Amino acid sequence: MTISRCARFLISAIVCGFLLSGCAKTEPDIPTFDPLDKVQQSEGWKVGPAVAVSPGTETPMAHHVQTIASGLHNIDFDTPPTALIPVEPSCKVTKPSTNSGKYLIIGDGSANFSLMKKPKVRSLLTVTQKKASHLAKAQVETTLVNQTRSNEVTGRVPLPASSMAIKDVFITQTSEPVAVALTGGGLFNFNLAPGVRLTGVVVYAGETAYNKTDQAAVAGVPAGVPVNFVSEKHPASKECWTRVQARPDKSWPKRLQGGRRYKALLPHWKTFYRKVRKDIGDVPQKNVISVSYSGHYLIGPAPTRYEDRIPYVAFAGKTVHYMEAEHVNFGTREENNAFARQILDQYYEAQLKAARK
Repeated sequence: MTISRCARFLISAIVCGFLLSGCAKTEPDIPTFDPLDKVQQSEGWKVGPAVAVSPGTETPMAHHVQTIASGLHNIDFDTPPTALIPVEPSCKVTKPSTNSGKYLIIGDGSANFSLMKKPKVRSLLTVTQKKASHLAKAQVETTLVNQTRSNEVTGRVPLPASSMAIKDVFITQTSEPVAVALTGGGLFNFNLAPGVRLTGVVVYAGETAYNKTDQAAVAGVPAGVPVNFVSEKHPASKECWTRVQARPDKSWPKRLQGGRRYKALLPHWKTFYRKVRKDIGDVPQKNVISVSYSGHYLIGPAPTRYEDRIPYVAFAGKTVHYMEAEHVNFGTREENNAFARQILDQYYEAQLKAARK
């Protein structure tokens, strides 16, 4: 009887071990619905939470984000980026190698990590010295007029920060080098599969319906890969700015295809498409992702095995290229408040000293 129980226990343990080892390679929250169910047609596709889009022949393809990346819940906001590299916008874009496959991603993006069931992460906030200094000047001038004390103003200084949308760009294309053009503001977070050869990134940074600032950044691009920004507002590139227009195509509802608005937007799309082709080279139509709203994009085939999924990293420990010619601070609300107050105090002391002379 004892031997039989031991045998049953041993068999159960072995079976359990096999089950556990199998479960260890299964993402715990892969949705069961068809990802296309979360893609709604409007004037361009609005892509729902937990869905990534990739180029399709006539319309975007849809994938569950969890089938592309692993470790989606392991988002580390306590580890800072490895380096912050300012890149001034310019009309002169570094052209990638001629043998690179060219891709164009048009979309707005989500900032809330909606692929998680109950996101409990801090917002990624940024504040530039320019914004903080502008606010400090206004606060200090009011202070000097009213002859209030520095710490009184410092205590109620509003936070001059923007919440940056994080847009994940997953690349699994290893059969050829890849160059990518992106549109809109926010932080484009690159996660690359082993063997990916990224040759260039250009961001056409302008205000969009979901991002009210043209502030843009790129994270996770390997060292040596050129990152360029063309800004709608920056003095160095606004003269060569071309309106960003999503491609009117068969993803639009049939009632809109060929309609007045469709025909009116088509010339704007063709103009922007020519601009991208001039900057980075010919982009085949089959390599265009054109959506009105999405936070996750895939270039290359979707992984078919768990082992081939890309380990997800939000931005901790990565290099961040940001579209600024000055200092910028990425951090929590508390960290940005401290940064802004430090600038305010410095500006206040300088102005107070000048007023006493």
